[in-house]
Amino acid sequence: MTPVTIVIGNTINFAAPHVALEKGFWKDEGLDVDLVNIQHGAPTALASMIQGDSFMAFTGGPSVIQPITQGAPLQLLVTVGLGYSVELTGRADFLKDRGITADSAIEDKVRALRGARLGYDTPGGSMDRFYRHVLKLYGLDADKDTTMTALNNPQGEMAALRQGKIDVMAGSPPVGVTAEFEGTGALFMRPSEVPGLKDYPYLIGSTTKKQLADQPERFEGVIRGLQRAFEFLDSNPDECKEIVRKSFPDMKPEAFDAAFVDVLPVIPDSPLITEESFDVLADFERGNGSTADFDYADIVPADFVTKALAKGR
Repeated sequence: MTPVTIVIGNTINFAAPHVALEKGFWKDEGLDVDLVNIQHGAPTALASMIQGDSFMAFTGGPSVIQPITQGAPLQLLVTVGLGYSVELTGRADFLKDRGITADSAIEDKVRALRGARLGYDTPGGSMDRFYRHVLKLYGLDADKDTTMTALNNPQGEMAALRQGKIDVMAGSPPVGVTAEFEGTGALFMRPSEVPGLKDYPYLIGSTTKKQLADQPERFEGVIRGLQRAFEFLDSNPDECKEIVRKSFPDMKPEAFDAAFVDVLPVIPDSPLITEESFDVLADFERGNGSTADFDYADIVPADFVTKALAKGR
């Protein structure tokens, strides 16, 4: 067995890697995978990967595409979840004061954020860019119309929301549901509400160009294991829920169940990042002011992924 270290974001929507590990799909490919939770944000995880300390990383797409456009030697290898997986949770008193509920129209929810204190993890990361994108869609400027506060991680955001230091926090599941069950806040905006982001390849598995060139067989195994995990998630959702639950031992069972409802709809049919899906990502970046050249053939090794999947049939 070949030992492989993969760093991964601590979100329920990264279900497929956990299923691939638990069901032995990667072992069947000769890989002894160690999934390590990201502790200090995606930029740190990516820097570690570039230095060769890890084999690949599962993070949010925006965290990877930004350094790529700045010259980092990375590639978007696979997707394990479609749709921009960021949700907004607000303090109950703030939402009541602004007249906002989960059923309010998206434009009303966004415009109610004028003057709000918005918490997120790291500057330039997925949460930061989500705020800027959705605010701009409805005529607001994140820097002029809100107060943006970076809090490093979901735990920092939860603490700040609980203490009344911020009005709203952004996070990936299960952050919003956890806050609701704790009584800290109310989840009021889900990613599916935001126009144009349904096919965004948000949950990304990336690696360096050098590692992909040096260890192609290992990556082929990772890809095939993920494909089997997708199929298993589709046919055995209840078993998969219990597999993923093990990675969130501190969550209340009812909170986990509520969060897992949003997992299955984002699982793609294939780990391949299609050109159409990539275009959604590129348009998002352009909308946030990027002038980079988004070359699908250079950023996504689509032929490699396609051939790896074909070998497993």
